[in-house]
Amino acid sequence: MNNNKLLTIIITTYKRPLQLKRCIESIQKKEYLEILVVDDCPKKSGQLITNQYSYINYLSKADKSNVANSRNIGIAHSNAKYILFLDDDDYLLNNAIDEILQGINCFSNFNFHFYNYLIKDLYGEHEKRLSNISLNSLLIVNSIPIGGFVIKKESIKKNFDEKLKTHEDWNFILDNLDEKFTLHRKKFIVMIDKTTENSILKDLANYFYEDFLTIYNSHPAPKLREERASKLFKLFSKRPNENELA
Repeated sequence: MNNNKLLTIIITTYKRPLQLKRCIESIQKKEYLEILVVDDCPKKSGQLITNQYSYINYLSKADKSNVANSRNIGIAHSNAKYILFLDDDDYLLNNAIDEILQGINCFSNFNFHFYNYLIKDLYGEHEKRLSNISLNSLLIVNSIPIGGFVIKKESIKKNFDEKLKTHEDWNFILDNLDEKFTLHRKKFIVMIDKTTENSILKDLANYFYEDFLTIYNSHPAPKLREERASKLFKLFSKRPNENELA
């Protein structure tokens, strides 16, 4: 490992060069920072943009797969102590890198730092404060987005599950979060942009219920069974039968 790198930012991209440029431009260039762009488009949709930045390591894939695979490629190529994942249509807020690096330096005994964030949708911008997030709440539904946490690379026990069609980020958090070494920091570091048209996500919506069940059964929580069933009904108007939910 290159010991002078504290943080790797892994940006996954697919056919959104303008959003990718905005994302890259939002990152403060720092000596202890490594930026990897992993392109899921075989036609290299992000290469013209990344060629403008000599300090970015661009990784392309011969065949399209999924974002979980792209993030796993990024993890394999990371040379830093901590990792931050970003989607290409999201972007960091002012001084986010300084805040993250300060946390890494001051609270190095914590493996997982998560932050407040802003979300932009058709109704405007909204604050998301995560101070009340606990492991139990995460076992019911995810509240920490990609872009909202950094994780110590050596603490990653399992990579992103490439078999999941959706919610692979939630499953990754549950696979690797140790509540004793988890720290919430109150700064807002990222804008999650939901205004970008995402036909892929719409196509995957039919898999949400199935992937919720898969994640629930991969992370059993018998005491939360009723709350999980209620969440499924609230989200999908469907309750699992006895055989579906452990």
